[in-house]
Amino acid sequence: MQNLFAILLLILATSKFSHAQFTTTPSGTSQAITGLDWNHDTLYITSQYGYFGKMPVTSETVIPMIPIGPSGYTIIDFQVKGEYYYAMAVQGSPYQHNYALKSIDYGQTWDQLYDTVGSFYSFTMADTTFGIMGGTFGGFAMTTGSDTSWIMDTLYNVLSASAFYDDSTMIIMSMGGFSFRTSNQGQSWIWGYCDASRHVGIQYLNKDTIYSISYEGTSSPHGYFSKSLNGGANFVTTYIGHNSTTSQYEFTSRVFDLYFDTPNHGYLLGYIYDSTVADVDQMVIFETNDYGETWNPHLTGFSEVAYAMEFVNDSIAFIGGDNGLLIKWNTNIPFADELSLEENHEQNQIQIYPNPADEILTVESDLPIEFVEIIDMSGRVVMRVNVEGKKSAKFFS
Repeated sequence: MQNLFAILLLILATSKFSHAQFTTTPSGTSQAITGLDWNHDTLYITSQYGYFGKMPVTSETVIPMIPIGPSGYTIIDFQVKGEYYYAMAVQGSPYQHNYALKSIDYGQTWDQLYDTVGSFYSFTMADTTFGIMGGTFGGFAMTTGSDTSWIMDTLYNVLSASAFYDDSTMIIMSMGGFSFRTSNQGQSWIWGYCDASRHVGIQYLNKDTIYSISYEGTSSPHGYFSKSLNGGANFVTTYIGHNSTTSQYEFTSRVFDLYFDTPNHGYLLGYIYDSTVADVDQMVIFETNDYGETWNPHLTGFSEVAYAMEFVNDSIAFIGGDNGLLIKWNTNIPFADELSLEENHEQNQIQIYPNPADEILTVESDLPIEFVEIIDMSGRVVMRVNVEGKKSAKFFS
């Protein structure tokens, strides 16, 4: 083996800046992936402009499907309930037609369940008998005992996100900082307050504990995390990017999706647009270990904005974003890079031995290594080995 110094330089680069926990998968589209849903060991992939694909986890190959709805429809949301597919589609502007759609043949054909005029932003089905679409001026359409029977009603303010706890209990968040909750399938509603607007995601941790994320607060254009410990009666809101130690706002971010595996530990999918502590402009995973009080931003290495995150088990998630980006994320692999608010970046240490080497070369690193290339004296790559995020490896001549 020759030119071990060249090998050392390359390993330093791939270790320091590699993100071995992320691998990309061809999605079959160049459209922005805005929806991911996991059901029956299959990942369902949708874009805002009608693309529809599914990926069995056993093959990890995306199978393109017939686009959802007629040509020209904008897909707001998609979900699988049992054996049925549901979607909400919008057609036309400025007085859009909003359709609730259903497929009973695994996406081969779509039936129109409901058609109404207006701008709708949220769509959630608890099952085949209870669902809701929420939109402008507080207008919403709700199923009444069957997915083919819908009625219109009104709550205060624009409704931008909704989630079910069970088949009768749900919450809707508004763009004006209000929550509306029901425990009797929408027969009556109780309102609460939340100092955040433009909610884009909600998760029930239990019936009383509800977490929500939003594009911005009611008075500041930044990403926010809100939590309620009393079933949505009121929320406490935290700005993503605020350093409680220095009482400063360290970066501007947007957040698009959330997932908590326990009440104290979870992730937000977001994007940092600017920062006072680093030159960062990329997709970021925010992580908390203290019930959302503080957030640690992990760099991903992707410049695309991502909109959807779906966990398929306790260690694997998929992320969808701009330009058809589909990422598989292995959460068991530690993050190599993170944006530290205190700017404490550890230096990576690498050992290569023996040096010189004859038959066996051992490489050890403090940070995960994505791949190693062996280069001869002329600069030609004579060997490339994928290390798959390991911190040590042996190579044989």
